Amino acid sequence: MNHFKKVGGDSIVDPSPIGIRLAASIKKFSEATDVNIICATGLYHVMGRPSEYVGLAEEQQIALFEKEINDGMDDTDVKPVFLKCALETLSDDKKSIHEVEMTTLKACAKVAAKTGMSMHVHTNFPVKEHILNAIDTVLDIGVKSDKLVMLHMDGPAWYYI
Repeated sequence: MNHFKKVGGDSIVDPSPIGIRLAASIKKFSEATDVNIICATGLYHVMGRPSEYVGLAEEQQIALFEKEINDGMDDTDVKPVFLKCALETLSDDKKSIHEVEMTTLKACAKVAAKTGMSMHVHTNFPVKEHILNAIDTVLDIGVKSDKLVMLHMDGPAWYYI
């Protein structure tokens, strides 16, 4: 980071959502290096989140994300400036995105639409229709297209468009 700072670097992005980020360490690192660390709130895919967050209803997730935005993350004063979720798990019948991940997608979208924050969606799917349906869902909720970042779109589904 010292070299990064010497060549003019000011900020880095840590897109780690709840359960895999370390807000206290981020704060300490930022203060020690004088580098801004831009953080996210949100939840990762079903298998990548702590079990206590798997069963949260959409309204509970909205409240959780808004609390972090207003009060800080993980008992710190570090506040996120964008939302992140992940779409990686399909339903048992493989016809749709897992309902837990769709609930998080909708919760993130509602908070992003309300706050004007950007929303980043990690994808890891073999089926492009699922991703396109998710994009439609987010845009229908009210997220502006210039505030939606779809990640890892170089996967196998896009080779068949």
